[in-house]
Amino acid sequence: MGVEFGPFEVGDATNDPQASAPYAFLEGDAGDSVWNPLRDDIGFRAGRLNIYWVDTVCGGIGSGWSNFGPQVVMGKNTGDELLSYEIGHAFSLTHTDGNANFDATNVMGSAGNTRQFVTEGQLFRAHLNPSSGWNILCQARPEELTRACSFGDSGSLCIKAAEGLC
Repeated sequence: MGVEFGPFEVGDATNDPQASAPYAFLEGDAGDSVWNPLRDDIGFRAGRLNIYWVDTVCGGIGSGWSNFGPQVVMGKNTGDELLSYEIGHAFSLTHTDGNANFDATNVMGSAGNTRQFVTEGQLFRAHLNPSSGWNILCQARPEELTRACSFGDSGSLCIKAAEGLC
C-alpha cells in the first residue's frame, strides 16, 4: 500500500487523573463528544494518525473504532489484525462483508485473524479519495488526480474502485 510506519510516540496516560473518562469509549459515530476527551485528556498530534488504546470500545475489550480520519481507538485486548482494519477505515476503506468479490482474508472483512490483503481497487480508493486519511495526513496528492468516492457511493467508478475492478 505504500504505508510506512516510522518513529512513533507513546503517550501513557494510565496514571493521569485527567484521563479517566476516555477509558470507556462509546460509539465513535457520536462525533466529537466522544473523540474530544481522548484528544483533550490523552493528547492529539496533528499531521499523524493518533491511535488510542483504552479499556473498552463500545462496551467490548476486543473492539476498535475509526473516525474515518486521523483517529483510531482500540480496546485493550485487540491485536494487529483489527488495527489494520481500523487503519483501513482511516484511509476511507469500507466494509466488504456480503460482497461476493471479497472473502475473509481481505483486511476490511469482519473476520478474526485471517485478514491479509487489500485489493487494487482498495489501494486506488485509499490513495485517490480526497477524504482518505492517507491524503489528509500525508498531503499525498497535492494538485494530482483524485476520485471522490464517499461511504456508500453508488457511482459506477466508485463501485469498481471499491471492488478492485479498476
